[in-house]
Amino acid sequence: MPSPLRIGVIGLGQRGLQHLAALWKLQQEGAVEIVALGDAFPANLTVEKLAEYVPGLPAASIERTTNTRSLINSDLLDALYIAIPPNVHKNEVVEAAQAGIHLFVEKPMSLFLDEAIEMDTAIRDAGIISTVGFQQRYDSQHEALHDYLQDKRVVMACYTLHAP
Repeated sequence: MPSPLRIGVIGLGQRGLQHLAALWKLQQEGAVEIVALGDAFPANLTVEKLAEYVPGLPAASIERTTNTRSLINSDLLDALYIAIPPNVHKNEVVEAAQAGIHLFVEKPMSLFLDEAIEMDTAIRDAGIISTVGFQQRYDSQHEALHDYLQDKRVVMACYTLHAP
């Protein structure tokens, strides 16, 4: 069996903690090893807070830092989840790609086209695997819309889900 993927998470707000909980389940199955956590706020990195949201996580044995650049440059990571708001990105996507770290970036990965193009170029140049999160991709209403549009030429699509 291959070694588990060494994973880090930057951004431990609500979405980051949800990803961390899912990664913890994968670690328990032997698929990944959570090796690093980064957040701008030290309070989000405490063992107590992490244990509250991800019971059983051995947070004390995981590298935790507010210096995300040091994580990217540490040689600890095979893959990195970036779950910080796009308006506070500080070139993490580009730097991680250039370091050869595979990426999962929470949506939207950027608010600016030029920045998104720079990210895409870095990802392509590095030849890494990268994806942008869209947590409703496989919900039944999105699957139905996808199936409906499959044989159509779409110029623009906009829809709103209404509560029953």
